[in-house]
Amino acid sequence: MKPTRGAIPGGPSFGNHLAGIASELAVCRSVRDAALIFDRLSGNARGPVPDPSPADVDTGRLRIGLLTDTGPAYPTEDRRLAAVADAARVLAKDGHAIVPLAWADFEWSVAASSRAFADIVSVNLAALIEAAALEESKAEPLTQAFAMRGRALSAARLWHTLNDAVLVSHAVWGLLDTVDCILMPMLASAPLAIGSFPTDHADTDLHLERMTAFAPLACLANVSGFPALTLPFGQDEHAMPLPVQLMMPMGHEPRLLSLAARLEAEGRWQHRFPVAGLPS
Repeated sequence: MKPTRGAIPGGPSFGNHLAGIASELAVCRSVRDAALIFDRLSGNARGPVPDPSPADVDTGRLRIGLLTDTGPAYPTEDRRLAAVADAARVLAKDGHAIVPLAWADFEWSVAASSRAFADIVSVNLAALIEAAALEESKAEPLTQAFAMRGRALSAARLWHTLNDAVLVSHAVWGLLDTVDCILMPMLASAPLAIGSFPTDHADTDLHLERMTAFAPLACLANVSGFPALTLPFGQDEHAMPLPVQLMMPMGHEPRLLSLAARLEAEGRWQHRFPVAGLPS
């Protein structure tokens, strides 16, 4: 789960965390563990944004926005879209209303989020190298290229990028005025083989495009600041998980975790090794 922006303290050495697009929590093997860790760690973050006001867990009928299309530029495999549709059917049986959403509702925000990620990461890397007095020549070619990209970025361009990131949040708020939750794909394909994202070149645009093609909606969750959670809901012929992703309004982690627990209870995915304290 990626918490609401500002929900988790930045640690003993508070930092900018990539202009707010990065969040800290933990990768968990169960919704139970994610809920417990979030409960223990969230709150009293002390800026730069207010602590979210946790929403009550509403077990009543929700409007679930369903996205099963990631556009022609970043198509998602049919079996992964089928897992999202299966999750929607389970929630519909519980009485929730399923509201179809179109890729056109997301296309601008996804593109703007990708640009924001690229510029913010590049500038932060350039600043890190300078602040830590690192020997950039010893870094991989792609790392050097991103640092060069960051140094070449003008203040005006960065301001435009950060302003677009605010507009992304506004656009997602608009979607969440019409639905209570968005159910959508996580990865466009199966996990890629080691070496699929090589770093022995200087083509930053190519690397970013490969990342977006693999996880078209990941940057949207990071840049918008909304809480999002991904969990396995089925498996492919290689026993690899088929993930789905849920996104809710800011501060709605309790409801998000409750809905995720409902999907987890379907038992569409079992870990190879049991999770402590949970049925195997």
